[in-house]
Amino acid sequence: NYTLTSVTGIVDLEHYELDDYSYGAGVYGGLHHNRYESTSQELRLNSDLDGALNFQLGLYWQDIEQRFDAHQYAFNLGLIAGPDPFTGNAYDYNKDHYLDTEVFSAFLAVYWDITENTELTVGARYTDEDKEGQILIPYLHAGAAAFGFGAPPVIDGLEFDDTNTSPEIAINHHLNDNVSLYVSYK
Repeated sequence: NYTLTSVTGIVDLEHYELDDYSYGAGVYGGLHHNRYESTSQELRLNSDLDGALNFQLGLYWQDIEQRFDAHQYAFNLGLIAGPDPFTGNAYDYNKDHYLDTEVFSAFLAVYWDITENTELTVGARYTDEDKEGQILIPYLHAGAAAFGFGAPPVIDGLEFDDTNTSPEIAINHHLNDNVSLYVSYK
């Protein structure tokens, strides 16, 4: 009468990308390095009872660590002012972005067979999401200030914390085995 389901997700991505924008002058395009690791776990309990009421109850958790390091072009300073006189780099700046995310969610749905052909669903999902990050700017083209472009070496305190409760109510009426009509609010 009950089914317990466990779904585990693991993502381990390391991506390098070398772009050559080739402006005809051999200007180096950009190197990007994306590192993304995610682990998630969902547990669901479903009922399949003989009566008119059934339910689904679940928990979800996810942890993400991401780093994105990229050579950036805001306005192609290497084409305008030439390579950086100290480093020889032709790109505008380097951005190294870190982001950690943690998500927790709990949900419940109750299904009521009002008639043989009509079902009412009532449920809700609660979600708590936290993000923390920072951006490092380890390199900025020496000529950037002359054009009014600048950035602090560290942009810290990038934080996001939010909770949300999402309700759901739906009525589903089966006209036959292949066609149903439904109205829902989510």
